[in-house]
Amino acid sequence: MQRYTYMKVGQSVVLTDHITGDELVLRGDDYINFQNKVMVMTKKLAFPQDKWSNRSEFIDYHISRYF
Repeated sequence: MQRYTYMKVGQSVVLTDHITGDELVLRGDDYINFQNKVMVMTKKLAFPQDKWSNRSEFIDYHISRYF
């Protein structure tokens, strides 16, 4: 099961930790950085890769750095 998810809301993104229930809202530069590093790359990358076997691992890795 994927631990972390994100949801785009207008010009922000809500990150959710499904184990602790914590949520974090990214806006401004943080939103732009997240969008470029995760949202755009998730669509471009082909899985499996050397570092991540699937999209869930890629997303969990990047979102976990915010918590």
